[in-house]
Amino acid sequence: MIGNVVVFRPGVGSILIPAGEPIELAAGDVLRVFVSFDYRVGKATSCRAVAYIGLVSSPVAKGAKDVSLFVHPEYAREEAAVDITIGGGGLFGGGPAAGLYGLGAYIENTDLYQEIPDCITIKEAFGLSSIIGMVVVMMMMGMIMPMMEEV
Repeated sequence: MIGNVVVFRPGVGSILIPAGEPIELAAGDVLRVFVSFDYRVGKATSCRAVAYIGLVSSPVAKGAKDVSLFVHPEYAREEAAVDITIGGGGLFGGGPAAGLYGLGAYIENTDLYQEIPDCITIKEAFGLSSIIGMVVVMMMMGMIMPMMEEV
């Protein structure tokens, strides 16, 4: 079900990675997951392919794509490219917490589902909020040091 994945990294380009291989992501990256499935329908319809990072019940990031299904009396293969954007970075950081996560995909309202455990590492996103603690400590030291010299 989960095929190859492509990482789009701003300022660098794209990297093709086979499914199941370790993937390292950072804020601003886009992970394109190729989801394929076999189907058979009597009338044209559509479905939604969903890919996610983390747990299916509480994903840290996810994306979805509507897929048109055309009439096929015999089983046919369909593939969808689902993009997952890793938020965070910028001035205030945010986004998913740094850590090791699984990659999963499913087709809504069906029993088609696949998960690859512990294959994605999300690096910590640095922003203004991540350096405020250091700035406060530096300011306090700047205020205390002159007091120490006076004693």
